[in-house]
Amino acid sequence: MAVTSVPTYKPSTNATLLNALRTGMSPDYQSRIPNVTKANIQKSIETLMEVPVLRNEFIDALVNKIGLTIFKSKIWKNPLQGFKIDPLTWGAVIEEVQVGLLEAKVYDPDREYMEKEIFGRELPPVSVAYHKINRQNYYKISIREEMIRRAFLSDFGLSTMVTNLMNSLYNSANVDEFELTCSLFAEYADKGGFFKVNVPEVSATSSGEAEAKALLRAVRAQAGNLAFYSTHYNAAGLPTFADQDDLVLFVSPEVKAAMDVEAFAGAFNIPYTDVPARLITIPKEKFRITGVQAILSTKDLFVLADTLMENREIQNPASLDKNYFFHIHQILSLSLFVPAIMFWTGPSDVIETVETPVTGISAITAKYSQDGSTVTDPAALKRGELYIMDATATTDPADGFNNGVKWYVTGQASTGTYISQTGNLQIAGTETADEITVRAVTSWINPDGILEEGESATRTFALTGETLAIWPRTETVPAP
Repeated sequence: MAVTSVPTYKPSTNATLLNALRTGMSPDYQSRIPNVTKANIQKSIETLMEVPVLRNEFIDALVNKIGLTIFKSKIWKNPLQGFKIDPLTWGAVIEEVQVGLLEAKVYDPDREYMEKEIFGRELPPVSVAYHKINRQNYYKISIREEMIRRAFLSDFGLSTMVTNLMNSLYNSANVDEFELTCSLFAEYADKGGFFKVNVPEVSATSSGEAEAKALLRAVRAQAGNLAFYSTHYNAAGLPTFADQDDLVLFVSPEVKAAMDVEAFAGAFNIPYTDVPARLITIPKEKFRITGVQAILSTKDLFVLADTLMENREIQNPASLDKNYFFHIHQILSLSLFVPAIMFWTGPSDVIETVETPVTGISAITAKYSQDGSTVTDPAALKRGELYIMDATATTDPADGFNNGVKWYVTGQASTGTYISQTGNLQIAGTETADEITVRAVTSWINPDGILEEGESATRTFALTGETLAIWPRTETVPAP
């Protein structure tokens, strides 16, 4: 039988519970068990306990309806339960999608943008992670007839019995959920998911103000860094950032006690009253990571969802028990795309400042501006046409962003023959030169902010096609 929710549970007398459950019972139950009063409650209890069908229906309602209410309102709460998303009604997999950044294009007013550029497809870079069901547990509890009989001996007996039974059942499930969720921290760290920052041992009893301030300063600095796009702080290595309103810090009670919580509020630029929502306390040993002091991430770090939460029951005819099985299936995982920084006593991850020096340049190639295809004769160009010159700088490390190529053309006789800094070569129709030389020079900005030039490539092209005459044309007048 599937569990259903009821209003927030409050301890009730036996008579109140009997009347509350009666409204949802079968017509047979309602006809044989009336609304109880002080005058008829004993007779109703005797009828209920003597008729197995009525007794089983009553116990099922008591466990499934009242039990679930206790689960939602009275039991121990998993501190990480707030990170759960809505339960999955269908399916068993959560698909997590991260869309990357697009490549910037250089606009050139001299270039002819044809159909490939205008109507061609260029899809954004997309990364996908799949989170599958990885917890499928059930918890069993047995209820005997004499337990119900004893519960009726006191006015609040039923409430007490159900509370004790359900607390045992659901607390077991929630404690296991908390343990499994906490274990994700160590698994994530073992696979290199966290960006690591060295800080002093703040959780030690001998630590003082200096250690706490060092941690607070490190947290403040990294929280500021997460406001900007970076590939360094998430497990997938994708360009991501974090909204400051979404940041969450996981700490142990010892670290929380050592930190100035008011200063912590200042680090996140939030009111003091908002600190509890941003500061999640987890016992030190639950992190299962030696030397960890804090973990900074966002509210989207966890991928937690219930896929099944249901009670099933069966009668044991041998022992006369009613056995209940509480099934809970879940997805418990961590996001690969969310920034996550671990502050610990181990070594820090180093972000190297790369100068991307240029080490070479490829040969120059000429392409038709209409469709981007390579010219038929790589050594000859036609007067009056527009071409695209291409040469790629090689950098160390590869794919360095701080470099470019500057273009020059020499040997032309007409001012209408020129090359733009995006490599678009226009050859004038009136060009009288027989050949021109194109030169590509690598350039980059050094650490001092100075533009430098380095490797170069040159290529000479013969010019073909008729040279157009300049108007007005000078005519030779024949002698009379």
